[in-house]
Amino acid sequence: MDSFLGIMRDIEAALQIRTMTYEYEIIACFFDVDALTPHELSGLSRCSHSAFSTILRRLEGRQAIFSEVHPADKRSRIYRLSAKSSDFIRQGRTNYGIKSFDDWREADGDTQLLRIYSADIRKAVGIRHLTCEYQILLNLYYRSGITNMEFTNIVDVSPTKFNSSLRELSEMGLIHSDKDASDKRIKRYFISANVKETIEGAYRRLYHWAREKSLLADTANRSS
Repeated sequence: MDSFLGIMRDIEAALQIRTMTYEYEIIACFFDVDALTPHELSGLSRCSHSAFSTILRRLEGRQAIFSEVHPADKRSRIYRLSAKSSDFIRQGRTNYGIKSFDDWREADGDTQLLRIYSADIRKAVGIRHLTCEYQILLNLYYRSGITNMEFTNIVDVSPTKFNSSLRELSEMGLIHSDKDASDKRIKRYFISANVKETIEGAYRRLYHWAREKSLLADTANRSS
């Protein structure tokens, strides 16, 4: 069975970019597993050991996760999602699970909804969501031909970071630009066929993953 983290890792391997911020990556480790030790979390995270420890403390300080004594080893601790993180994620799963794939994809890919979700998760859990590079690719997947100016209101990063990421993606061949037909001073950006195929395949897998998780959550609620 697919896991959320496994699907995102496959995207990263195919495109050679990071999709999630390090903070969201740690949160995502709990989407398919209820509890993890610090060692297990560190093994799943892509950030350095020193950065991992800092982020873990930050997430616990913001009550996005919490730790408790390991039931099988009193000298160790285990981490879990906090109630507010779990509620936020469960709400998203439910929203996805009740839709058809096409409706789910259309809603999930709405550029304003993507930015709203990023803002909401920062407000609810205190973390940033997706990397700048992946935000650019997702937005171009749903709105082919976006200009630099149009990106301003939908990508949740600083202008400096956005411009450097745009250059990097262009150099990697993941995106390309063409001059606007009516105004040659304007550049419009597009994703490569490989990126489109990768995201399309990942979204199909994420839809089925989210649907399955929603069904499991409903079963648990009915039995409680």
